[in-house]
Parts: sequence; structure tokens; C-alpha cells
Amino acid sequence: MKKDKINDLFKNLIVVIIISIILISILAIIYSFTQDRIKENETIFKKKAVLIAAGFALPAKYSQIIELYNSSIKEIGVQNKVEIFSYINKQIDQENVLSKGYVLIFSGPGLWGEITMALAIANDLETIAGIEIISQNETPGLGGRIVESWFKNQFKGKNKISKIISEKEIPAEDEIASITGATNTTKYVLNLINIGKQYIKSFNLPKLD
Repeated sequence: MKKDKINDLFKNLIVVIIISIILISILAIIYSFTQDRIKENETIFKKKAVLIAAGFALPAKYSQIIELYNSSIKEIGVQNKVEIFSYINKQIDQENVLSKGYVLIFSGPGLWGEITMALAIANDLETIAGIEIISQNETPGLGGRIVESWFKNQFKGKNKISKIISEKEIPAEDEIASITGATNTTKYVLNLINIGKQYIKSFNLPKLD
């Protein structure tokens, strides 16, 4: 009887191993067919983030987004794990300082994990042209609201932020409104922007013609 139990356990173990091998093989096949699509989606997501941060209105079609990116964005390189791009936004009056400048993609600490941001700095190398949140791990419904348009848009055109006020108040030129219940996350975003502005200075990027 004991020998029969051992044989049954051995058979069950063999079955589990075979099923595991089959499942792993299926997953490997699926991944091999989808990895190119995954990379393509990551690339277009990043390109869209750069365009949005730089203030572009995105066209509806994928091909038009790629065309806009290729004609307006220059990939400069990577320094200290920071991706650097320059942009010229012809959708904006070219006399406007926000019409050209640089976009940085980089990561920094949030309240619950890393926040990855695309930060656009205008041609005066001081004024924020825009931000786009690429990834974050903040609390849904609270800090996770940093992806909302109203929150991101309030940074546009500011070159100095000295105060964080309530979400219910209207920010002055040197103020931003905090997300209700997520003041700390708001501070982390602001800190990340200030880090990005320091990167701009340390990289000695020239003003664009």
C-alpha cells in the first residue's frame, strides 16, 4: 500500500512537471509573438509623452503622431540616466518662449515608489513648458490624480513655484494647487520638477536658435 502511494505521488509530480513545461512553453511562444508589439507600444507612449509635455496637440492617427514627432523632436542622448530631447513647436507662435526648448525624461521618488516624468523646459532654460507623467505608483483617487490634466496643466508657463495651496483655491503666478488629501505627492512632483531644472543647468544645454 505504501509503495502504491509513492507511485501515485510520483505520477502526480510528473503530471505537474509536464503541465508546467507546457504552460511555460505557451507563454514563451506568446511573448515571442508579442514582444515587438510591446516595444512598439512603449516607444509610441514615450514619444506621445514628449510631445504632450512640449505642448503639442496630438493628431488622431498613429502615423500623424510619428510624423509630428519626427519633424519636431530631436533625440539628443542620455546623461545620468536622463533622456534628453529638444523640440520646436510650430503649433505655437514662434515668438512665444514656450515654442522651443528641451524635454527630459527621468525618474525620482514619489510617496509610494518612483515617478517617471517627461518635463519640458522652454528656451529660456527656466520656464516650465509642460509635464507629462509616464508612470507612477501613488494611491488611486489621491496621489494617483497627478495624471489628471488640471494638475499637470497648472505648471505650464511657471518659472518659479514658491507655494502650494489648496485644490479649491486659484493659484497665483508662483503657486500651484495641491491635490486634496495628497499634499505629499504634490510636493514630490514639485521636487521632481526642481530636480529636472537642475539637470538642465548641469547639462549646460544651449538656448536653441
